Amino acid sequence: MKKMMTTREVAGFLGVNEKMVYSLIADKGLPASKVTGKWLFPVHLVEQWIENNSINYPEIPNLLPPYTDVLIIAGSNDPLLDKTISLFNSHQSEQIAVFGNLGSLGGSRP
Repeated sequence: MKKMMTTREVAGFLGVNEKMVYSLIADKGLPASKVTGKWLFPVHLVEQWIENNSINYPEIPNLLPPYTDVLIIAGSNDPLLDKTISLFNSHQSEQIAVFGNLGSLGGSRP
């Protein structure tokens, strides 16, 4: 079973008083279950609730430029495929096809 916290422990975890914890349950959807008259809080859900309700969350930088109009082909080398990619690239000025060799270098043989 996942770790659970009491109301007092959640109050300490959040740095608020216990009354505020009850308010967060009722008004803000703090995840909790009432068992034998006492509130219990799954730690992982409380942490998730905090993350989901964060504001001013820093954006994750996009480390790769957006690749639109790029056709990426991966597989074994094939002379016919090389010619096809070359033909495609010479006729498509707005797009580009690239090939990543992941297999044999010999290509297909008759």
